[in-house]
Amino acid sequence: MIIAATVLAILIVVYVIVIDAVAPSILKSKIISALKDSCSDCELQIESVETNAIQPWEITLKKINLKAGQPGRSSADVKIEILKVDVKILAALSKQLIIESLEGDVVDVTYAEGEALKKAAAPNDEGGDPLLFAIENTRVSNLEFRYAHSQHGVTSFLRVHKISAWISGLGNTPELKDQLTNGEFRGVIEKSGQAQLKIAALTRPGLHYVDVNLFIDKQKLDDLNSFFTGNDGIVFHGLLLHANATVNVRDQKSKAHVEGTYKEVDFKQTATATTSAVEAVLTNLGADLLMNKTNTDRLPRDREADLEVQRKKGEALVHFILRSMKECALEVAKKKDSRK
Repeated sequence: MIIAATVLAILIVVYVIVIDAVAPSILKSKIISALKDSCSDCELQIESVETNAIQPWEITLKKINLKAGQPGRSSADVKIEILKVDVKILAALSKQLIIESLEGDVVDVTYAEGEALKKAAAPNDEGGDPLLFAIENTRVSNLEFRYAHSQHGVTSFLRVHKISAWISGLGNTPELKDQLTNGEFRGVIEKSGQAQLKIAALTRPGLHYVDVNLFIDKQKLDDLNSFFTGNDGIVFHGLLLHANATVNVRDQKSKAHVEGTYKEVDFKQTATATTSAVEAVLTNLGADLLMNKTNTDRLPRDREADLEVQRKKGEALVHFILRSMKECALEVAKKKDSRK
């Protein structure tokens, strides 16, 4: 949803500049109006739009604020200090938008998911073929990302910062519409973990085909309680030395694989809106009996687990992926030493 709304805003910006060729002094109002007509759930503010008379394919936007989505359901707030766009002019003149590169610097993203029912989109009566577009290469520096998930009146947060990101070709041209879009992200999870995230996904609307691969080094599990305690009533302690988690989402199911090395780990379950106090006590009793505090001295096969997870009705996709990783990681913590 973040990608779709941001891409739509960029496409409208480039289309207005290249096709309408209006003066920069009135570009902002035309861009904002065009986006509103195309996306009823979007709101855009831009401080300035700069074009290059000598190299007209270079466009620079400064201080962008894009709000998209439906509060309580799925919404994004994106702030970008500087966004540089290189567009293929000849393709734009033939009503194809081929963007060779996007470069964003100092980007702040808050993405929220909730339980509210999705509002029906306004019908689009416009005929004609959709605009063909492609973004061949995207790079982002100094990205701050916050994920907020709300359920049963409780909102939990997960923060990743100091992110650098790269995204491969994205678009609906014949060459790209059936290809996987790949992304690589490096950053810090909360206060400790050094993370590298790789994503491959088909981006056609309504299709859930996503592969996620996450590498983490030296993650303090206590840092993650701001997210997992509110969502699952789980309080973690300990240190995750190294972890590699893979999740493959196909429609409503995921297959997760986790390899992890940890020490001094434990967790406690508390009562939630869906878990009673008795269930929490039984879970904690089972954890005390089954969980290992450390596996640093175990064989490699004792540090990994596979799990298939069913997506809950109405569960947001990002939360489903995170829950798949968490449940598979807990299976690793229950592994017994195979040498005994």
